[in-house]
Amino acid sequence: MLPGMSAFITEAVSPGTITYDTPGTYQIVVPNYNTITVVMWGGGGGGGAGQSSGAYAGNGGNTTAFALSANGGSGGQGGYGYRTVGTGGTAGAATGGNVYNINGSNGSGGGAGADAPYGGTGGARGNYFNAPGGDATAPGAGGGSGNQDNGSGYWGVGGSGASGAYVNSFYTPSTSGAPSGGTLQTIVVGAAGAGGVATGGGNGGNGAAGRIVITWT
Repeated sequence: MLPGMSAFITEAVSPGTITYDTPGTYQIVVPNYNTITVVMWGGGGGGGAGQSSGAYAGNGGNTTAFALSANGGSGGQGGYGYRTVGTGGTAGAATGGNVYNINGSNGSGGGAGADAPYGGTGGARGNYFNAPGGDATAPGAGGGSGNQDNGSGYWGVGGSGASGAYVNSFYTPSTSGAPSGGTLQTIVVGAAGAGGVATGGGNGGNGAAGRIVITWT
């Protein structure tokens, strides 16, 4: 190499896309890039059971990467007495994105699970006596509410799970907050919230796990 030429040498860029959709914590090396886009969803909350003395289903986990956060939706409340309807879960919040920060949607009393923004579809409600709520589809949607009946008119209905948030962020190496190519970073994919377990009647549906998609050119 001739003297002074090193100033004109740049790291090679190999474009690609990688998806992380199994919940957990990952250590990744940021690829060299000209542009990089990070899209992510928090986990969806589980649906409340038809009858569970008012117990809440599991919460969806938070998804994080590069100072971005797509929080998970919370689980719905189970039915808790004669002709009661549990409360739906609370939507996950989105922060840090420079393209989109879209909060999830709340669950509802006795309804289907909340759909995730640009993501999965909420689980169906249990629509007949003793029916379980449906499981959500990935990424990030909430589980459906369970239904309950013991044959003597005593019944409850759960609240459905809320969906996780959605974050979309685009960077060039000079963008404020951009991750540096070649650095080690920790990212987390949020888990699905488990559906509520019924003491009578139908269980709540499971929420869906979060997801991170990283694309670079």
